Amino acid sequence: MKAIPDFEINPLKVTPDEFGRLLSGVNLRYTQGKYIPEFFKLHNLTNITAWEYFVEGYFYIQDESAGLACRLLDPKPGMKVLDMCAAPGGKTMFIASLMKDEGELISIDRYESRIDIMKRNITRMNF
Repeated sequence: MKAIPDFEINPLKVTPDEFGRLLSGVNLRYTQGKYIPEFFKLHNLTNITAWEYFVEGYFYIQDESAGLACRLLDPKPGMKVLDMCAAPGGKTMFIASLMKDEGELISIDRYESRIDIMKRNITRMNF
């Protein structure tokens, strides 16, 4: 059985309450994150990446546990942050959102093919 992934909203585009209304508007049942309100889990498996709001960068696939590490880092706007082993970019984008997309965030990975995926994700999310 396939696991239903967690995903995180892009708080620079939508609030958790607004995103919950978007999900409800297309009859998708969800639970908000247990620890981080910007995270969601759907109750049923669906092709969420085909949804217009995925394409427009309102959210990305990311486990809430990875978000906890970013919260513990406590990045602030204007800081300089290094994200090593960063691809495919989920933690990088959460750090950027916590920094309000202000500051210097350097994200590196060992494999060029994974860096290409990260670049596409960051572009889609408009960071």
